[in-house]
Amino acid sequence: MRRWRRRHHEKNMTWTMWRPRGDVLPLLLLGGVLASLAIPGSASMTPYNRIVGGTDAVEGEWPWQASLLYTEQGKLYHLCGGSLITSRWVLTAAHCVNKGYSLDKYNVLLGALRLLDLNSNAVFYSLERIIYHSKYTGVTSGGDIAVIKLSSPVTYTKYIKPICLPSTSVTFPPGMECWVTGWGNIYTGVELPSPKTLQKVMTPLIDRATCQEMYHQANKSYTILEDMMCAGYKEGQKSFCQ
Repeated sequence: MRRWRRRHHEKNMTWTMWRPRGDVLPLLLLGGVLASLAIPGSASMTPYNRIVGGTDAVEGEWPWQASLLYTEQGKLYHLCGGSLITSRWVLTAAHCVNKGYSLDKYNVLLGALRLLDLNSNAVFYSLERIIYHSKYTGVTSGGDIAVIKLSSPVTYTKYIKPICLPSTSVTFPPGMECWVTGWGNIYTGVELPSPKTLQKVMTPLIDRATCQEMYHQANKSYTILEDMMCAGYKEGQKSFCQ
């Protein structure tokens, strides 16, 4: 764990946001997970990561929000979002944590609001272990979910708290409005401007059949599986694409 006491050293590192590929209206959510978490991108090291029509969050509003970071040649890359679920575990998408990379290349940042203007609320954690869903073989396979074990327990503060997960009996009907948060692009190919303030957006869930139809209309061959959820607007008013 590294608190921001080493702020000046860390702050001098270069931050980069992975650029998204494609322009897809619906969002693929991690199946069965409460939609008020910040959910990450897509395949390999180039995640789709977009929140359209969002507004700035405020300090402590989303205390479970995590940023999964990757370090390469002295640069910090924000790969994906995630959610703190216990004092040692963070939930994210399986495609965000490449099995071919060493754990020491990754860090989890908690308590952050502006990625380019961190303060004493922000805490870095190294990783001890990553567990992938047993069904996950690739971004189109389903089971796109992973949990990250942090190297040390989190100290809860006003700005760092775990998310409340729903029970397995909870359902998410189409039209239900859910909050989504993240540091993704604000439009296709348009990065979140400095200081990269966490964005939030409320968007309704879409049934799988409608979501699949929207993909086909966009000439996408992606199959919406049973463990996936979609959210957004056909008109493209507000959405988040992953």
